[in-house]
Amino acid sequence: MVTFYDVLFEVSNEDRHRILIQLVQEPMNVTRLSKTFGLSLTETSRHLSRLGEAGLTRKDGGGLYHINNFGRVLLAQLRGVEFITKHAGYFAAHSLAGIPEDLTARMGELTNSDFVDNVMASFHTVERLIGEAEEYILEVTDRYIMSTFPLLRDAYKRGVKLRNIQRTGFVKEAMYSEIDPGVVDEIRSLSPQLWEERYLDELPFFLYMSEKEVAVLSFPRDVGEFDYYGFSSRGREARRWCQDLFQHFWEIAKTQ
Repeated sequence: MVTFYDVLFEVSNEDRHRILIQLVQEPMNVTRLSKTFGLSLTETSRHLSRLGEAGLTRKDGGGLYHINNFGRVLLAQLRGVEFITKHAGYFAAHSLAGIPEDLTARMGELTNSDFVDNVMASFHTVERLIGEAEEYILEVTDRYIMSTFPLLRDAYKRGVKLRNIQRTGFVKEAMYSEIDPGVVDEIRSLSPQLWEERYLDELPFFLYMSEKEVAVLSFPRDVGEFDYYGFSSRGREARRWCQDLFQHFWEIAKTQ
């Protein structure tokens, strides 16, 4: 009977891990695998034997090796471990304490995201996202980027809908005092039909996304403040993960 630790030991070997990933793409024989990874036939055969004994692969009658269903499920679960390991420094300093466990388990869906550690670059991406949005914008924010308000006005004119989660007690009028009065008047006239907002006492993440991309997904530092470093992506999986994250908190957030 293969145990949890047996399987972890087998996939902890880089060559065996790479072989598994390759077999997801297509079945291959030992000769092709050895050439693909620059391994000897003896090494490759040994790795394949170990993967087979762990129940991760099988060999057909024609000598081709296949990844089996157990192997596929295992690789899917390891994607999240790979992602957080790749960004270990970030996750050592940032907290996911408020994120639901089911979504934490799906963090492999963020694998192809780009890490951004430049606040100005992140905010510039937010500006572009708002300018390009056609259907909706989802925000979870402890602050507003003042340069985005003319862009939001134009987005409302295009019929773009905005859903916003912000910290309880935020006073919108104080924010409007810093914006061009003409822009404020237009936003006020347009936003009642297109701007929905709800409130949380604590924000467990910072997010700007549209139907096209995630401009920035950031988690709070251990001290509770945001540094706005995080992840961006145009990928479908990352957008789906962030949508599900937003929807979870939208359903528990309160109207003020």
